[in-house]
Amino acid sequence: MGEATIRFRLPPGIVVPELPVPVSLTLADSGAVEIGTESEIEVLAALTSWALSHDVEVLGLTVERRTLEDVYLNLTGYRPEALGTEPES
Repeated sequence: MGEATIRFRLPPGIVVPELPVPVSLTLADSGAVEIGTESEIEVLAALTSWALSHDVEVLGLTVERRTLEDVYLNLTGYRPEALGTEPES
């Protein structure tokens, strides 16, 4: 299927080690957390169950899945911004 990226912010007082899932990236200043996973349903279930049982608000929760175009561009190394143009749609 491909990798999904789950992003959210933690409220003040909640630290990443308390989360029930492994975290890919944390931005300490903003409290932003990023999780890369191939099992987004399982990760979301664990995260939201934990948040509900601990009365923690998960702020700005988003899930993005890479498209076939993203995978292709990554494999070929094509970067339209390097050429100063965007690809036509």
